[in-house]
Amino acid sequence: MSRRETKAQKVGHPPQEEADKMGGEREVTVQTPGGQKGSRRLDAAKTDENGKIVDCCQVIRPNKNGTPPKREVDAANDIQNATGVRPRFVPVKPQCIGCEKPAVPKPTKD
Repeated sequence: MSRRETKAQKVGHPPQEEADKMGGEREVTVQTPGGQKGSRRLDAAKTDENGKIVDCCQVIRPNKNGTPPKREVDAANDIQNATGVRPRFVPVKPQCIGCEKPAVPKPTKD
């Protein structure tokens, strides 16, 4: 796993799978003037022949109650304001592929 990859990118619905599904690219930087940050990075995005984003998604690890984390909502708002396109949230579950147990066991108390 490279320094830029997260566990969410290795297990479940990694950004490369999402980029392949939409026929786009992964790790696309979007300038967000007037946003909470000057730029944001989309996990996967498809652009038209003029370079305008037409579809995009963020792979997220939802909160325990199933809602997207605030940082992802803030990023989606910045991206939508800059491009006019709202990123879709694709949840990832930290589970082994083909099994029901968590990929990383929970620590036990000694």
